[in-house]
Amino acid sequence: MTAKRTYHGATFQLLGAEPEKTRAAESVIEKVETHLGLKLPESIRDWYSRHGAIEVLTTHSNGDPLVPIEKFSIIERQSRRLIPFREENQGVCNWAIALDDSEDPPIYVEVDSGGKDWQLLAPTFSDYVFSCVWDYRMIFFKPALVQAQNQPLTESAVKALRRDFRPRVMTQGWPGSTQFRFQSDSGAILIWASENQADWFVASPDPASLESILRNIWEIDHVGDWLYETSQMGKIILDKLKRE
Repeated sequence: MTAKRTYHGATFQLLGAEPEKTRAAESVIEKVETHLGLKLPESIRDWYSRHGAIEVLTTHSNGDPLVPIEKFSIIERQSRRLIPFREENQGVCNWAIALDDSEDPPIYVEVDSGGKDWQLLAPTFSDYVFSCVWDYRMIFFKPALVQAQNQPLTESAVKALRRDFRPRVMTQGWPGSTQFRFQSDSGAILIWASENQADWFVASPDPASLESILRNIWEIDHVGDWLYETSQMGKIILDKLKRE
């Protein structure tokens, strides 16, 4: 007998726990499917059937609210059937699940288009969920954090980062044009790359690890010249490196 696929195993590993499925949540999903006239993709069912799934995505975001699953509806845009499931907290963009007959469907985003222009953000829903949790667990929740608004990301920079770090899920569409994620034993790097600039976020669990990762990337696209502290630990390490 073939084992049932676990779509969100990498996310559960980041969370340090696997939320339990509840019969109450499964019942809600079944009612939604009856209303929509279709069975939701398996990765969507897997996530929304778990206790606290909505709270996980809310916590690992900039306060971007999710559409209650009971209010899911299908829209048709650009020859695609979409289920909008999230909106940005200032109304800048909206996210939607694309119904493409796959069990782990792609996620699309529209930015300031009034819901008309949707572009691919993540190849699968599970990648999207992972990216949300990773950004906060590996970057924004870490005590040692620095940032930079730097020149546009160069191809040589991407090659150097891929050589020295483990690439993680890459997404597109917003914020910036492409979101790069890299990880090592010392910490993690998130880059929002666009045509005009690259926003860097570099984070570690402690000052020594942050110093190690910053020494490694300092000359990449000259990002070291533009780094600034967003934490007390970050300030201590940047002051030290800039004195050298």
